[in-house]
Amino acid sequence: MAMAGQAPASLWPVVRDDGTTVAPADRPEQVALATRQPVRRDLLGVTRPDGSQRWLEGDAVPTVDAAGTLRHLVCRYIDVTARRLAEQTGLIQALSQWVLNAALRQCRQWREAGLDLPIAVNLSTHDLPGLTIRTATEPRRDDRVVRWP
Repeated sequence: MAMAGQAPASLWPVVRDDGTTVAPADRPEQVALATRQPVRRDLLGVTRPDGSQRWLEGDAVPTVDAAGTLRHLVCRYIDVTARRLAEQTGLIQALSQWVLNAALRQCRQWREAGLDLPIAVNLSTHDLPGLTIRTATEPRRDDRVVRWP
């Protein structure tokens, strides 16, 4: 599909989580431009030309100078379709536990190699009840478990 020269509104239908259509003026980048305020973590469903639907989480952050003149608009969209499916099917905790364990194993390998690098792992709010975090930066015998209330 040729996208060059087309307005975003003409490319794909966009809906909210409840199925209501998102008008072009209500999309994150347009709201941020109109209000000069950041729009964060806006969940949008996009129907692709093949009929499949993807879920995107978007941010739009305007930067203005001291006089309030818009200088830039920084937009970020990430595909959260898999995360959304995992949340809806109850698999998000198992998936997040696997990702967290993999990140901690990598951190341990870096530390054993003499590298002191930080890690960051994004978790879903669906993860918090009953989440177990086992530190992996120390040898296995020194593992500590942190439980979320």
